[in-house]
Amino acid sequence: MNLFSFLTSRRQAAAHLILLVGLATLVLVLPAGLWDVRGPDEGRYTQIAKELLQKDNWFALTVMDRPYDQKPPLAFWLLALTLKATGGEPVSWALRMPSILGAIGTLILTYLLGRRFANPAAGFLAGLFLLTSLAFLDDAPTVELNMLYTFFTTASLAVWLFHMEKEKLTWPQWFGIWSLLTCAFMVKGPVAIFIVLSAVAYTAWSRRSW
Repeated sequence: MNLFSFLTSRRQAAAHLILLVGLATLVLVLPAGLWDVRGPDEGRYTQIAKELLQKDNWFALTVMDRPYDQKPPLAFWLLALTLKATGGEPVSWALRMPSILGAIGTLILTYLLGRRFANPAAGFLAGLFLLTSLAFLDDAPTVELNMLYTFFTTASLAVWLFHMEKEKLTWPQWFGIWSLLTCAFMVKGPVAIFIVLSAVAYTAWSRRSW
């Protein structure tokens, strides 16, 4: 690729990402504070985060002072830090930001993967399809765990996919894959490990090469 093609490609990618993130801001970020925390999950997760701020042990999750062991703690740590930044007040817009940022990160990765394995137009369309998915639009602006889990799982896969053509991954690349996978595990449990390792194992089997 010559210098002109390289610069053109970089400008095109920047324009696509600015447009996708701008649209995500309009449909996810701006409306996120228009309604209060609602529903059983948003209320429960907010309460867990509030109780974390009163404890020295951030691994001992509780809800209404009763032990809560249904989910790992990472997402609740993020929510607790968000609450701390707002002075302990449950500001709905702020509480939904970890989930929204996870959704936007997933959107960016979707574009980059489509661009890497097909072409810029495919990446842009993939991003638009994701951004107009009803499940995505429903899950992203919430005080819930799905988008953070999706982001960390997708990011772990992306690090591998971007480098899988190499004969051998470097230690920093392996560290990135497993660190992101650990974050996914710490959000919703072990299913993320099965998802990523299944993709790796299938690729190894199909190529007859470990």
